[in-house]
Amino acid sequence: MFALDMELTPEQRLFRELTRVLDHDRYAALAGVAQLGEVRVEEGVRTAYTNFKDIVFGKEFISTLPDDEIRGCIIHELYHIGYMHAANYLWMHERDPRLANIVWDYRINGQIIQENRADGFAKLPEGALYESKYDGLLEGDIWKLLYEEQQKSDGPVIPPPSGEGEGEGEGEGEGDPEDETEGEGEGEAEGEGEGDDEQGSMDEHDVDAFNEMSEEEQRELVNDVQEAIRQGLLAAEKSGRGSNKSLEALVEVVIPWEDIVQEWFTETCSGGEDGTFRVPNRKYMPMDIIRPSRIQDKLNDIVLAIDTSGSCASPKELTKFMSVVRSIIETLAINKVHVLYWDTEVRGHETYGEADIPLSELVNTTMPKGGGGTQVECVPEYIKQNNIQAEGVVVLTDGDLWGGWGTWASPVLWAVLNNKQAKPSVGKKLDVLL
Repeated sequence: MFALDMELTPEQRLFRELTRVLDHDRYAALAGVAQLGEVRVEEGVRTAYTNFKDIVFGKEFISTLPDDEIRGCIIHELYHIGYMHAANYLWMHERDPRLANIVWDYRINGQIIQENRADGFAKLPEGALYESKYDGLLEGDIWKLLYEEQQKSDGPVIPPPSGEGEGEGEGEGEGDPEDETEGEGEGEAEGEGEGDDEQGSMDEHDVDAFNEMSEEEQRELVNDVQEAIRQGLLAAEKSGRGSNKSLEALVEVVIPWEDIVQEWFTETCSGGEDGTFRVPNRKYMPMDIIRPSRIQDKLNDIVLAIDTSGSCASPKELTKFMSVVRSIIETLAINKVHVLYWDTEVRGHETYGEADIPLSELVNTTMPKGGGGTQVECVPEYIKQNNIQAEGVVVLTDGDLWGGWGTWASPVLWAVLNNKQAKPSVGKKLDVLL
């Protein structure tokens, strides 16, 4: 530990490392979660715990850790909140509290170790639960394996460490007089007790605090967590932070892709918007983030290029594409929309707005055409040949293209359906889940 750290209080070290975590590309999206409750240091806390809103670290515990392990513990607690273990897996805790704690920690710790293996940004303290065989498994899968193992062994899958805990027990033989178990002698105490060893994990999970809430309070907390994740992910996306596969699981549930589409148009296209702080954006105010509201000028022509090749022509895919289209026309002020249906060539061209069919009728009146192969290069060629002055193009596709990604004269946003492996060579990509 550096001499400078010796001059800092545990509180100062904790908040310095919290800032470093939230400044890191991988964890920037956790900023909203960190602001849900209070992060603090207390005397008498053995390691750390969360009530799935607040995070509390033991003063002595923080003092013993190097910086990278403090960061690991911070990420660990934030993930407990982000995955809402108390709400989503309460049944585990009701069935076996100790095993539930172990399962949740295996899930999170494996994630943290995998994420930080390359750069070592964060580490977990000695004693943190980790086994590589659980890497990539979800909570339910880990529970099943451990529960079956516990049933076969007729005992806890991870025995409590000898001499730890504040329970009552009976031991035999000569023992350390400072050991809190009763009896004399070497050997493990036998008996039942309540204490730190009963939790089975590095930190504590205050599920009781969650259970003491009313159903309405629990629902409100879950909604708050989801909104915090939503805003954190949106802020990370807008600031160009790196992706994090671990957090993408949360993105799949709550990502506000409609907001990202709007932000892309307003920041990329020439019509754009100007921001003003005269009317702060209410959506961010609960997080103490003051972002400008928008004064919007109408966009002129935009193109919605919808993939109607064989792999995208089913009602299921087209319905999802139409939900994206509906969001765009309801969110943005647009003069005119060109809808292009394409496979190996543009099969249909419809226009809406101004003197054409009203935008509000687009979803109800449009007639998809296609069913062939998938060559998106036909779209920019068609736009050029027909002199469509598009401020921006949104391409809705599954990303399984026969050729390349095309050469575009206008900004292009790829709304890619169920294909995270697709990597456009031009423009910006937005993952859309079916």
